[in-house]
Amino acid sequence: MALSKKSFTKTFNSLSLIETCYIKDKIVTYLKYDNCIGRVLREGEYWEYWILNHISSNYKPNTNIIDLGGNIGTTSLLMSSVLSENCKIFTFEPIYHDILLKNVLDNKLNDKIDIFPYGVGNKQEVMKISKIDLGKDENFGGVSIINRLEYDKDKDDLMEIEIYPVDMFDFENVSLIKIDVEHMEIQVLEGCLKLLQRCKPTILIETYHYHKLIESEIYKKLTEIGYYIDVIPEGCYDFIMKVK
Repeated sequence: MALSKKSFTKTFNSLSLIETCYIKDKIVTYLKYDNCIGRVLREGEYWEYWILNHISSNYKPNTNIIDLGGNIGTTSLLMSSVLSENCKIFTFEPIYHDILLKNVLDNKLNDKIDIFPYGVGNKQEVMKISKIDLGKDENFGGVSIINRLEYDKDKDDLMEIEIYPVDMFDFENVSLIKIDVEHMEIQVLEGCLKLLQRCKPTILIETYHYHKLIESEIYKKLTEIGYYIDVIPEGCYDFIMKVK
């Protein structure tokens, strides 16, 4: 189900919506009006470059990586720098997969990064959200599918998001997963349970709902197989989950 090719220029109505920079040996195209990731890149800083230390120290050689909520690909590009030969990064991104694909191709990483243009959750479904105005000043990385659900089925201009549990893809030999899914962390973990039981990868996770997460049934199941959670001090709402 991996996305191998997708037209970039046909996806955007105007190339004036994007800008490109060269930073940390990477070519990064980003959304021009993004007031968070885009602003940081425009100012000459790599978005959340601190995460590379946690990727490097928790990745096991000769294994695969999963990036859930890949956005435009800044984390996947960093992951590629530690990835062993003949291994893969499986990146899921339901909204910005076209710009993600451009960044993968521009950095000649299409043999390392497989793009899945889907959202992730605890069941297979289609969610409908209002379309995103890419010409508007906004934190596009903070767009939450679950918070933008539209229940008016007759409303025009809706975007359909395909959602799949990660366990449907039968990934093997995974040592590291990054989860940044804007308020769907519990559902995503539920949809990864078989993989987590099988591979016991380290998880780098962003969540605004720490207490809700650690009180959830899925977290209890993960503690039963040895997982614990600790804060990542460089981040704002970032945590690391790993097996003792």
